Amino acid sequence: MERLIKSQPADDFQEIVRPGTMRFLDFARLRLGNGQGHSYSTVDREAVLDLFTGVATITVESASGRKKVFQKAGGRVDVFSAPPVMLYIPPHSNCEIESESVGLDIGIFSAPSQSASRPALLAGPAIVKREVGRENWSRTVYTALGENVPAERLLAGETLNPPGNWSSYPPHKHDRSNPP
Repeated sequence: MERLIKSQPADDFQEIVRPGTMRFLDFARLRLGNGQGHSYSTVDREAVLDLFTGVATITVESASGRKKVFQKAGGRVDVFSAPPVMLYIPPHSNCEIESESVGLDIGIFSAPSQSASRPALLAGPAIVKREVGRENWSRTVYTALGENVPAERLLAGETLNPPGNWSSYPPHKHDRSNPP
């Protein structure tokens, strides 16, 4: 019996929310196998890489040519097993991502920016954990990028809800400003 095997691209980069779809924010997902790499340029946007699963070495080169290497970043088996590990990348930077695990899965968020911040690994003590809400609105909120990095537009974190719980009350959206 002949087996057909679908070939895999060198990397799996998917734009999920393309630039211009929302006013500021876009989102992409990158999946790599062991030893695979991906190049990413922020151009005129600041970015946050959320390492959902896996381990990577990430090299960020700023517009001035200064390089910063973040070795063995990440390490979660899944998004429920540990607090997030994120990497802030300023505008006008080039980034090389090299997978060091069988499955590397990264969310890439970006927004227009003129920030002059430096790249920053957001892990361990940089992550703020809060238990918020009550009853079936209780949840764990991890803030990775908040007041700790002078980003221009991005705030980043993860929210974990117990099964059957709501994320917040009252239900609301964050894609437009419409205060009461």
